Amino acid sequence: MLTTLSTDTTYFFRVSAVNGNGESNQTEMLGVRPDGNNADVLVVNGFDRTSGTTNTFDFIRQFAPSIVNAGYSFDACANEAIQEGIVSLENYPMVIWISGEEGTSDQSFSNMEQSFVRRIWNRAGGCLSAVRKSDTI
Repeated sequence: MLTTLSTDTTYFFRVSAVNGNGESNQTEMLGVRPDGNNADVLVVNGFDRTSGTTNTFDFIRQFAPSIVNAGYSFDACANEAIQEGIVSLENYPMVIWISGEEGTSDQSFSNMEQSFVRRIWNRAGGCLSAVRKSDTI
């Protein structure tokens, strides 16, 4: 838990584990822009594909400046954190879901992920926006 982050700075993180056998691969890059309160926006990184695409695992860097320039604070998490119940979409008034070129031969946005987003859709009275890479917030 990081508790001394400045509210005027955007932070980006990758995490790896280290033990006697060495160091693991790093996680995808995630980020946070704290403001001392609950974050306005949750950015979910669901772009996991590694073959047949160019995934730099740092797409949060493309979204963060627009979110901050619009005056919002944000948290970010991996889509697996949503699936495993570690992070709840219900805690955020806005959610941005990064999917990239996630498509595989049989799935791009899992049924489980769709059910989480559907719950938010219903809670918000059917208010859901899709933002393309060329759009700005």
